[in-house]
Amino acid sequence: MNEQALVAMRRESRFRLIGAFILTLACLATFYGFGWDTEWHADVGPDTFWTEPHALIYSGMGGAGFISLFMVMATTRKFRRKVEGVDENTTTPFIGGHAPMGFFFAGFGSLSVFIGGCYDLWWHEIYGFDVTLFSPPHFGLIFGGLLYGVGGAYVYASEVNRARVHGLKLYERLATLGFILQIGIPLSTSMVFMVVCLDEVPQLAGLSTYTMLGAVVVPLGLMLAASFIRRTGAVTLTGLCVLTLKWTGMSYSIWSVKWLANELQLPYKEDALFLPLVTGFMLEYIVVVAIIMDVILYLGEKFGWSRRTAVSLAGAVGMFTSSLIDTDWIRKFTLYLNTSKPEQTETILAAIQQGFWLTAAVSAVIAAIVAWLGWRIGIAFRYTDR
Repeated sequence: MNEQALVAMRRESRFRLIGAFILTLACLATFYGFGWDTEWHADVGPDTFWTEPHALIYSGMGGAGFISLFMVMATTRKFRRKVEGVDENTTTPFIGGHAPMGFFFAGFGSLSVFIGGCYDLWWHEIYGFDVTLFSPPHFGLIFGGLLYGVGGAYVYASEVNRARVHGLKLYERLATLGFILQIGIPLSTSMVFMVVCLDEVPQLAGLSTYTMLGAVVVPLGLMLAASFIRRTGAVTLTGLCVLTLKWTGMSYSIWSVKWLANELQLPYKEDALFLPLVTGFMLEYIVVVAIIMDVILYLGEKFGWSRRTAVSLAGAVGMFTSSLIDTDWIRKFTLYLNTSKPEQTETILAAIQQGFWLTAAVSAVIAAIVAWLGWRIGIAFRYTDR
């Protein structure tokens, strides 16, 4: 590639990374707004549609939608004007436009959140206050948020691959960090589905459903990052990112609920502990799981194990160990169940304790399968460059 083409490529990568960073800020606004809203429901109670937490959620949605639309329109315009560095090899055609595929994903995710928000407004008008986090419109909101989170990861992955090919080391590092953060956001958000297990099916045939759900979500996200980055420490760095998001989200939501309740002079339930409990499940030890996975992947590389063996073993050992060392989970269940289902607490806990070892074993098998799936998805990210 000649010098002029390299300058054009660098300019286009810088433009796309700025758009991706703005998209990440929008994703973070939705993430923290979602945590704030969840804690508000628990500590203050039912609400209307027009609340400050909802405003933060929809601000993130709007920001993601506007930056995605802008990036699609601007890149399409450059494509039609035949600007150097913007052509069939660096863009994806879709519905008459030419732009990075990740921004198309993010735009549709934002649209899903908007539709879910309209549905949520209608839901409030028909049924009144929310009494549960898991209503049909909320599922639409969560799906849309996850979609534009994944869209951001796709943009960063493309820029990592393009920068690597053209020797743009700084852009490659920045895009890699952005990719890890974008994987961490939906990974942290998806863990809230553990509340479904606690509320609806905390145990199934004596097995802890929240532990098995963690065995699906955690290896999928961590191995996707490992497969794409292919460097020792990548899994640990992703785990640290998730842990940071978890604790900052928890701290922010607790502080913001107290502050807003005081401002509006509303009663506040100091002992609700809803979000801290939920975010504590399984994520408590995600860094330990990540380190174990990193070590096993390193050993597999050093001793020539097959990729499938190393990846599956890393997922299984990581989640099995997490099940063993997370000795605090019984106390968390007790706290939660005493609040939500006091009449069922002893029965549920007895069943879960009886099936502890079987749960750990089943979770290890699930994690082995899902870890390989995450690795395969990560390979797909390695082949995108537009």
